[in-house]
Amino acid sequence: MGEQKEKEIDLMNVKNRIDYTFYSNVINVTRSNVDAYIDFMRFPSEDDLAPTVRIYLSPNHLRKFIDVLNNLPDLPEENQE
Repeated sequence: MGEQKEKEIDLMNVKNRIDYTFYSNVINVTRSNVDAYIDFMRFPSEDDLAPTVRIYLSPNHLRKFIDVLNNLPDLPEENQE
């Protein structure tokens, strides 16, 4: 089997369907050799359960996500946590 080429996506021309919105003030990233996931959590928790949204990514997409975050303009210091 040949290696599958990654399809380029023009994000400026994609119609988005927002399935869920969520405010997160804590994140946790877990990575293996196969994939990674990011847990976006909201605290304080509700009844000992922290509301969490988990997003799975391939290692390649995790790297791209990190690159995007690293290239964002700096936030003013008063907004950094």
